[in-house]
Amino acid sequence: MSPMSINDVMPELKSLLKNKRLVLFVGAGVSKREPSRCIEWDEMCSDMIDIFLNQCRIQITALDGPGRLGFSPERVNELRTELIEFEIMLREGKLSRDRSDNGNRSDNISVVTSILNVIKKLSKKRLGFGNEMPFDIFDKKFKEWFIGKFNPLIFNDNHKFIVQTPYAHILTTNYDTLLESAADATGVAIGSYSFHSPAETIAMHLYCNIPCIIHMHGIYSEVSPEKIVFSAGDYDRLLRRTYPGFRMAIQAMFMQYSVLFVGYGGKDPHIEDVLSEDSFLWNRMDSERPQHYMLVKASDVCPFKRQSVLSRGMKLIESDNIGEDCTRLLEMLQS
Repeated sequence: MSPMSINDVMPELKSLLKNKRLVLFVGAGVSKREPSRCIEWDEMCSDMIDIFLNQCRIQITALDGPGRLGFSPERVNELRTELIEFEIMLREGKLSRDRSDNGNRSDNISVVTSILNVIKKLSKKRLGFGNEMPFDIFDKKFKEWFIGKFNPLIFNDNHKFIVQTPYAHILTTNYDTLLESAADATGVAIGSYSFHSPAETIAMHLYCNIPCIIHMHGIYSEVSPEKIVFSAGDYDRLLRRTYPGFRMAIQAMFMQYSVLFVGYGGKDPHIEDVLSEDSFLWNRMDSERPQHYMLVKASDVCPFKRQSVLSRGMKLIESDNIGEDCTRLLEMLQS
């Protein structure tokens, strides 16, 4: 199949929109436009390493100071060893990133997962005897850093075009709440939910065709290492095991509606799993599957990727200027 442009698919998208059969998936690229300039994954990973390297040094130094008095020497030594091991892991992660010409999302996910696993472990540590205060400084610093990256941010034209367009629903893996801010500023009333929300609430919106914004990985204000989706492990732990009803509702949405992907790089383990499951289910049925669409950077599309995407019932909308074309596409659908 030859490359498709925005103009090629616009009649199909307009028809789906008119019939309330189009769901929009909003990826991180939507929030990169000025004035939002939302942090990119590579930058987030690099910042996280630097934040916790500094915190490791502070905590190791504190263990040799007055703050250790009254605590068990054995427990203090145990914690010091773990902090040093964490510092070594962070330095190795930083070195591996510095050697790379550009960040690889899969590698970055591994780095972030390792960091958060250690933070979860350290957050549960106790010093000394009895019920002394838990060692939760890393969890606290993680929350402060993460919230600071997303608040405050300013919504851009992309967000305004999106909330002013009658999509059946809006899905996003973004942690920011810029869509909600744009809706408030433009007088658009729309519900907002995440995987923490009751599954029956989301199912009701699906059944009754009530538009809503769904944060598939959580939002920054709910952040903690235990309650936000960063990695494939988080997806399995939270969405497959802890909130299976949410996952089923999302899967049902992909089977009932056409989904248009914008600002998505095609490497999120959660979304890739949903698309694979959707493709598997439709391949076992005789019914006609909904047509999905994805706006992609033309230079990122090789024959293998094109064939892989097509096998999932997806049409690629190829662009040589992905940022400007994302805005143009959203504006055309809004008008």
